Amino acid sequence: MTPIWLQHEKLKTFFTLCSDAGYKLYFVGGCVRDYLDGYHNAKDIDMAVDCPIEKICTLCGYHNIPYKIIGIKYGTITILGFPPYHVEITALRNEDYYDGRYPKYVTFDNITLYQDAKRRDFTCNALYFHPDEGIIDFFNGQDDLKNKNLRFIGEAHDKIQEDYLRILRYFRFWAKFNNNINNISDDILSLITKYAPQYLPQLTSERIGKEVFKICGEKNFSPTINLMDKCGIWSIFGIILTREIQNALTYMTHYHLINADMVFAILCSHHNKKDIIDLCRKWAISYKKNIFFQSRYQSIINYAQQNNEIHISRLKQHDDDNENLAYIIHYITALKYITYEQSQYLQRELKSYHYKKMPISTEMIIRRYNLYQKHIALYVNQAKEFWLNSHTKASQEDIYQHLDNYNPADE
Repeated sequence: MTPIWLQHEKLKTFFTLCSDAGYKLYFVGGCVRDYLDGYHNAKDIDMAVDCPIEKICTLCGYHNIPYKIIGIKYGTITILGFPPYHVEITALRNEDYYDGRYPKYVTFDNITLYQDAKRRDFTCNALYFHPDEGIIDFFNGQDDLKNKNLRFIGEAHDKIQEDYLRILRYFRFWAKFNNNINNISDDILSLITKYAPQYLPQLTSERIGKEVFKICGEKNFSPTINLMDKCGIWSIFGIILTREIQNALTYMTHYHLINADMVFAILCSHHNKKDIIDLCRKWAISYKKNIFFQSRYQSIINYAQQNNEIHISRLKQHDDDNENLAYIIHYITALKYITYEQSQYLQRELKSYHYKKMPISTEMIIRRYNLYQKHIALYVNQAKEFWLNSHTKASQEDIYQHLDNYNPADE
């Protein structure tokens, strides 16, 4: 069966143009791995080419194919205009690391496909595909993929020291392919436990955040997160994995509630709002979604505990909140914090409720009260709270009258 991404007309044309020019392209990495694993809708397409990347740039320029240079010293460009695919092409290369983060030397001259494959992290990520040659597999990656065996290419010790991020990538791919705790190497876990406290803090926050967030979105996130805790990973990041959090994540896995934002919000649930925002900014993760889950979660819990009516406007404050709120309601129902009847009521209300916009804006509040920067958020939050307490019935005049009597010094 031909991979679906190879049926894309523009991608096929580009492949032919390169072939006619004497350049050999190979699909490699995630798209090939996922295709062999039965997942045919990969959108990130990585390709390797057996010529200097500058020649591909010249070819694109000649045929008016838009491209973007994203890492020329690593021989990588992005080819634009192939939606829905994000296509990156990298010249065959070899590399030597020096600090566990970035290659010190990158060479492109006379590099074979085997050398290019050998530099990669796991056997399942070193699979190549060419339409005329089929799957090219130097390290038995297909068997490892079939048996859900996550194996480093070469010695795990060397691979981790080359790139410290491979500690987190190991857990991410284990979460992607496995849920069997017996199908993991004790020796590798010992290495990770030994090296993680020294190596992970040396990585950039953005690289850490990207991998952590991907782990939160994989199907086996719960056992993986627990495994990471046993290796001391979360304590390095200042995250405390309590029994309550572990139980919550187990419930989510059991009920197939896979939502990376929600999982990450639960991981952070014992932190205060300021710490959550700081961590999200540091890791380049949306703190607004995190706070959204934290606040709506608590609102529904309070509703259940107090056994009184919760107005849906307190939960749904944007038109696109439905899917995320449905996750929260399913999750809280699974934990038995609310009854099935309460859950059904909230789901019905969500579907029928149409979001209303507050009748005054931040700009209107600033103009009316001539506010200093430090007071803007206080006034806006006060206005919003008053409006929500009115079940979104308060008029512009009502809100202004409330703010006229508000003094931030009283807080």
